[in-house]
Amino acid sequence: MGYKRIVGMVACLAGIALIIYASHCMHVISGAKSEVHNMSNQMSGNYVGRRMSNNMQASASQYDTQVKIGLYAGVALVVIGGGLIYFGRKKKR
Repeated sequence: MGYKRIVGMVACLAGIALIIYASHCMHVISGAKSEVHNMSNQMSGNYVGRRMSNNMQASASQYDTQVKIGLYAGVALVVIGGGLIYFGRKKKR
């Protein structure tokens, strides 16, 4: 087995692990956002309640971009690893 195919397999496995981790993080963030939404509905409409609601929503949405970047990087690793596996095979003579 060639060096390129081994690197391709490692990249594919790392990409799959990153996709699984990013989807787990998205699920956790989604749960936190739903709890914040439920709590903000219970708060009164005064200034302090709105301010606390906005702060809680901002802290729940804090990691959205990092998780999306991780998901996109995982997909890119899988594609690059698959390409290395496919093009790293030995040629027939």
